[in-house]
Amino acid sequence: MTLRMHVKYLDNGSAVALLTLDMAVGWLINGASISTPSWSSSNSAIQVSPANDGLSAVLATNSATANSVVVTAGPVTVTEANGTTTLLARVQSEPLEVVSGGPSGFQILKQS
Repeated sequence: MTLRMHVKYLDNGSAVALLTLDMAVGWLINGASISTPSWSSSNSAIQVSPANDGLSAVLATNSATANSVVVTAGPVTVTEANGTTTLLARVQSEPLEVVSGGPSGFQILKQS
């Protein structure tokens, strides 16, 4: 079982980060649950606003240009229906950059 982060870049200059679990098909249907992870950014130029379940977050910016920004989430604990728990390590995004432009004046991009 592996925790992964995927980042989708939006036309409005923001982005959405989504956590997914790579696991056997049907695993969560059998009564498993996942803890709510903590989220952070390595630079205040990107603000992280997690969803209530913690499995996704909106990434926004409006302050300054930056590069090599990394967003981190986790760790998480997965609890199976039988009570078995698995701790999954923190994951992080690919390096991101904040550049001038976009509707809000700045936009988040994959660092080139």
